[in-house]
Amino acid sequence: MRIGLILLSVFFCVGLIGCIKHDSIAEQAPEETAEKEADTEQWDQVFLQRIETEMKKDQRDFTLSLQDGSSFAGKEKDGEWNLTSTDTEKEESIKAVQEDGMIKLTRGDQTEELSTRQFGLVAPQDHFQLVRDSVQRVNKETKAGQDWYVVDLNKEDLGDKLGHWMGKPYDQGAASQASRKFIFQYRFQFDENHLRQMVIRVTSLEDSDANELVEYTFEPDK
Repeated sequence: MRIGLILLSVFFCVGLIGCIKHDSIAEQAPEETAEKEADTEQWDQVFLQRIETEMKKDQRDFTLSLQDGSSFAGKEKDGEWNLTSTDTEKEESIKAVQEDGMIKLTRGDQTEELSTRQFGLVAPQDHFQLVRDSVQRVNKETKAGQDWYVVDLNKEDLGDKLGHWMGKPYDQGAASQASRKFIFQYRFQFDENHLRQMVIRVTSLEDSDANELVEYTFEPDK
């Protein structure tokens, strides 16, 4: 088994397959849709302003948590990033470093190099840009006293971006067709001055075992 599969199992889903906007499960009544349009426009503007603020930062520290319980300490600076596993109970540590367009992935004493296309989306900045460029609607909801921005992305835009990013033969529609098999959603929680959490939920419409949940927790600005 390739040593990259531990990370690629989730990042491939998020970066290569999961880049879609979920279709509505239930249609809203016309009056409900009209009533929410003003609020949606308001939250779009507020959310995009906050994302633009985050994208102007040249560095950030974060923790990346996967659905299987794995966690990684991450750092992003000047367009490059690194991840180091924090699971002390496991015998082999995992480290991924992105530099000069390539990713060096190390597990224990084994190392291999991967392209960014092979690895998928990892850097928060890449996720921010994807969301900013493809946002279709933003809703706001409160759970356990915390406000969350729930973001739907434009399916057509994402299909085009996904195919272009993956390259041939995917740029002729194969990637867009594959992406329709998943529901994909971003959720963001902000403190007063910075992003606190970003949660990415990928739900398969065909195989529940393929569902993934990825959570980024960001350290306060220094």
